[in-house]
Amino acid sequence: MIFKSRSQAGQDIFVNYLINRPGSFWDIGCSGLVFSNTVALEEVGWHGVLVDNSPGAQLASAGRSSEFILADATTCRWLDTLAHVGLSTGSVDYLSLD
Repeated sequence: MIFKSRSQAGQDIFVNYLINRPGSFWDIGCSGLVFSNTVALEEVGWHGVLVDNSPGAQLASAGRSSEFILADATTCRWLDTLAHVGLSTGSVDYLSLD
């Protein structure tokens, strides 16, 4: 499968190369599909949590395989959020923080 980057600076290429297998991620401050650090990772089998406090980002993320959480990153209860989607702190391979 061809990996088609969607990030601004190749973050997704770097992470996919470094980890070299499908993994899990938190995308905090996600942008939906345009300039996303994680959508290309999803396309090759990764899964994770998308977090943003913008309903626009939630709408732009519709159809993605990862779960979207509408929340303010500064007040989010992170351990509860991870448990809700079946991840633990030890199982997150990539943190994208915008």
